[in-house]
Amino acid sequence: MGPGGGETRRPFLMRVIFPLLLITSPALATCPTADDLAGGVVLVQNEPLYIRSDVELRATGFFEARITGEPGGDKTGHLRTFDHALALSQDQKDGVQRFFGYDPNVQQLDRLDEAGEARFRVTERSGVGKNVTAQLLLTFEGQGETTILTCTYDTWQVREMRADPEGTVSTRTLTYAPALRLVLAVEAEDPAESFAYTWIGTASDVAR
Repeated sequence: MGPGGGETRRPFLMRVIFPLLLITSPALATCPTADDLAGGVVLVQNEPLYIRSDVELRATGFFEARITGEPGGDKTGHLRTFDHALALSQDQKDGVQRFFGYDPNVQQLDRLDEAGEARFRVTERSGVGKNVTAQLLLTFEGQGETTILTCTYDTWQVREMRADPEGTVSTRTLTYAPALRLVLAVEAEDPAESFAYTWIGTASDVAR
């Protein structure tokens, strides 16, 4: 998502900030679909690190309000925007805002399973220091299924390889549900950056 995804709409963020109890109930009205993104979809991992991700589709793209912390401990907030679930475009955390531009257009990622791979030049600008351009390679590694509670989604396994200007390369594997248009799990080199959601529902499920 482009600049502007950092907009705050109070009702949505209030839903994110205040209900911080661990979510364990499997009592969903229905399994969320991409159509529910307009009203908000909630994803939660309770352990080992508590992660709650509230995702909402806006005119600027996918807006995510993310809360992380130790179960029962203090939580920190993190706002992100995506042009595509596999392409972060704006990140706001600890008072620092960063923007990411992609060349070519990221919409080709919708056909990653057919193309096999997609390459991008990703330029990061933060207002602090000079712009930094990295090389990004996304590779389709196969299809599978992911079940969260009683909801099962067809998924892609996507390997992400990023090379910065100094030549440092980092990799991670993402479990992406194309019909839902969301990433359900990440396996990263740093275990602290890995997660797998264990609860999913709509914003209205959480409000019930």
